[in-house]
Amino acid sequence: MAVSFPPTLSNNPMLKGSPAAPKQRFGDGGRYAVWPIHTRFDAVEWFVADAEHPFSDMNHAEVIRQAETLELAMKGLGDDSPPPLAELAHVSGVYGWHPGDDA
Repeated sequence: MAVSFPPTLSNNPMLKGSPAAPKQRFGDGGRYAVWPIHTRFDAVEWFVADAEHPFSDMNHAEVIRQAETLELAMKGLGDDSPPPLAELAHVSGVYGWHPGDDA
């Protein structure tokens, strides 16, 4: 997983919700993208999107993970194995949709 973010990356609460650095792709064929987002708290939050999300019918990459650190955000990804269903259910639940919902 060859991603590299500046060690001086810091959070700016005034920019909450905006990217703290550009997205970087990793995994086979750039399947995943990871990037930090400024928060209203004291640290950035890391997001991971999957271009091959198994529950997606929207034809674009979807956020599959949000974590406090880059290491946690990327843990277990990039080896061509899909994220665990329980994890997808948790992230989907945050956005109001659960695997198996028809609506």
